[in-house]
Amino acid sequence: MMYYKKMTTIPTKPVKAIALDLDGTIVDENLQISQRTLDVLKHLINDTDVRVVIATGRMFPSAIPFAQRVGVTTPLVTYQGAMVRDLDNGKNIHFHQPLDLKLAEHVLHYLLDNKYFVNLYMNDELWTNNDNRYTAYYTKASGITPILVEDLRTALTTAPTKLMVIDDERVPTLLGDLQALYGEQFGYCRSRSNFCEIIHPAASKWNALKILIDQWGIEADEVMAVGDQGNDISMISGAGLGVAMGGAPEDVVAVANYVTGSIEEDGVVQAIEKFVLN
Repeated sequence: MMYYKKMTTIPTKPVKAIALDLDGTIVDENLQISQRTLDVLKHLINDTDVRVVIATGRMFPSAIPFAQRVGVTTPLVTYQGAMVRDLDNGKNIHFHQPLDLKLAEHVLHYLLDNKYFVNLYMNDELWTNNDNRYTAYYTKASGITPILVEDLRTALTTAPTKLMVIDDERVPTLLGDLQALYGEQFGYCRSRSNFCEIIHPAASKWNALKILIDQWGIEADEVMAVGDQGNDISMISGAGLGVAMGGAPEDVVAVANYVTGSIEEDGVVQAIEKFVLN
């Protein structure tokens, strides 16, 4: 496979922090991380000063097993950047930006009235309707058993961290409809071809990463961010070195400095070897 730069220049400052998406970037369809990827990431964590950060759309409890497998010690960026939280026993929250409750109620009614299957995330728990035909699929992928209710409207009593729609055909249409109806009152992103995620407009993977790198005294142009979907665009475009995985959608490739190999080719390792370990 040929790899190429999307921009004429690649930042020359040493990389001091690497932000990695999980699914489709280091975690494959079988929910596995290759041994080659694990070895390189553990080397960075244990033997260098480079900080490795996981930045995922997964809920915090769903991301923990992967973080532990990799061995990261930095806080986790979860819920598409709506929460930054420590992994240690205290589970200290550095940042949490839930949706406005009234707006969440309004958009939830709209989604259910239009027969969308919705996941609701509150207090690190997952709620959904008991007739959601995607429940078994999502439970396997996330490792989280949802709380099933007859009417999801009755469960929404606290400002949720995010809402997510799973739909095999209507996600592009839904994204346009939500933008037309609500404008900038929400943040919208596509984390898989059939996932539409709704978060607070102040929440994004890059905004969450900025909180961490500011604490560490690291500049944006000293960060490498790697991802494969629309929910990674903010950090790929915000980082000094934005890397798109091979096979990423065109809108992701368009904002990247560099396109690496696919997950099957250990694209993350290729990028790390080229820009960090060379």
